[in-house]
Amino acid sequence: MLALAIDGAGTVYWAESAAVWRATADGRISRYAAAAHPGALAVDRAGNLFIATATEVVKVTPAGTRSLVTTGRAQALAVDGDDTLYVGEACTVHRFGTGPAGPLTGTCAASLFAAAPGVVYYTDARTGTIARIGPAAPPAPGPSASAPAPAPSSAAAPAAPTGGGIGPAAALLAGVALLAAACGSLAHRRRAH
Repeated sequence: MLALAIDGAGTVYWAESAAVWRATADGRISRYAAAAHPGALAVDRAGNLFIATATEVVKVTPAGTRSLVTTGRAQALAVDGDDTLYVGEACTVHRFGTGPAGPLTGTCAASLFAAAPGVVYYTDARTGTIARIGPAAPPAPGPSASAPAPAPSSAAAPAAPTGGGIGPAAALLAGVALLAAACGSLAHRRRAH
């Protein structure tokens, strides 16, 4: 398997050598589209599948209509909550859609993960670190000067986690673990039929 994407209805798409396969939420598996050397996949809210090949990025509508989005060798794709398509190519991320337009040069994205409208995380191909595209992250919740002091307690309570929840790296890793688990389940299902 070369790439994996999941849409809002729970349909899973994955790419293998010259085809993109689809598994619906009710377990039906079918070949969805032919694609020469698919390398990355993404799905928008309307169910349009974006496929990056060795030479182009194409859009396949739910009705099966194909159209060219852009040419080039994209390594990574993501669609955010505003249906803006992010295409990682070399050290530039191109944006297409309703969000901010134009390229982000110097962004060497080996992978992209859309977290919210206008917010995309990427793995930097040069450093291996995870970075963010979009507005600055809000500060983590913490004690404020106006918050009342907690009442003393006779029983020791367990310490609450700090930082207001998991960070972006942990969320990304959790997403990868979920996708890997889905992939293993689908591969098992496909062999069984």
